[in-house]
Amino acid sequence: MKKSGSVPLETCLFVDSTSGLLYRYDAESGWSAAGLTAAQAEQLKLNTPHKVASEEEMEQMIASGQCIDGQLYYIAEE
Repeated sequence: MKKSGSVPLETCLFVDSTSGLLYRYDAESGWSAAGLTAAQAEQLKLNTPHKVASEEEMEQMIASGQCIDGQLYYIAEE
């Protein structure tokens, strides 16, 4: 895991973008696995909303099969 700038929050879970595994940070012991099962980690990933720029982009993602079943997506209001 990389750290840039400040120290990570100890109250948060972090997703390794390469492996998809969850980690937590403790100032004394550093990075450690979050202790979730693979199914729990997958569900947490699906429940983390992904921002989509517009309705048109969302429609394109659906048409091209890029959307993941069960994943939350949102379009920010202006």
